[in-house]
Amino acid sequence: MSILIPFKILDRVKPINSPNKQNSTYQSTFSTSSQFKMAVARTEMLQLYRNMLRECYRLTNYNYRCYFLTRVKETFQENRNETDVSKITEFRRKAEENLKMLKRQSTISQMYTANKLVIEKDRHRR
Repeated sequence: MSILIPFKILDRVKPINSPNKQNSTYQSTFSTSSQFKMAVARTEMLQLYRNMLRECYRLTNYNYRCYFLTRVKETFQENRNETDVSKITEFRRKAEENLKMLKRQSTISQMYTANKLVIEKDRHRR
């Protein structure tokens, strides 16, 4: 699994001034490796959040789509400031299971579509 590092983190890595430019090394401004791990974990959680929202939007049934969008947003908002590592890993595990479920449901809902409701917005009209 590759680790994605956002640009904000890369901005915190600065070159050490050395007389020999060819052998210049980089020094991180992170005080510990745990801060780096937390930053990477945060980006992975944001990626998981975006993937779940994306799958919610793929659901064709309006009621299911609204329900799952609300549940995903509320659940991530509730666990936003969690600092306990065991709770975070448990939440992440459950979120990954739910993402798999959302992918299955969105695929099934696209196979068996129904007419759109009157309340749904038509994306092609403005």
